[in-house]
Amino acid sequence: MSIQNREAFLDKLASRLGRERRTSGVERPQWSVTPQDEVFKGMSQDELVEVLEKHCKVIHTTFKRTDRDGLSKVLNETLEAYEGKLIITSKDARYQEYGVTEFFEEQKDQLDVHVWESALGKENQKIAERADVASCSATSHLPSLAP
Repeated sequence: MSIQNREAFLDKLASRLGRERRTSGVERPQWSVTPQDEVFKGMSQDELVEVLEKHCKVIHTTFKRTDRDGLSKVLNETLEAYEGKLIITSKDARYQEYGVTEFFEEQKDQLDVHVWESALGKENQKIAERADVASCSATSHLPSLAP
């Protein structure tokens, strides 16, 4: 995945800081405290999913858990519930593995699915602004789907 407008952003940031942009000699800091590395350390996949489910309640987000065989059904139910027709999604190889790509193909007469393409630049943003649904995946969640 590429970062769009990265160079222009970094140039502008350096300018606003009143200095030249540093392009060499920059090192990642060694933090004395790194809680992000410890918070969920040692938790199983199921425990992580439980944390996600609880957090979804806190942020008023619907959480649905399914297995691989039920994924298409849950996707369809969710899209119908939210009246989703225009979907923007990422290019994720796991979508093929879990049948999401096939689901989108089967629903092509009912759904307009746009896959984010970095080469399209701002056109992606315009489509995202019009989209009813954004589809994404998280590494720690899709692998937990049972075959």
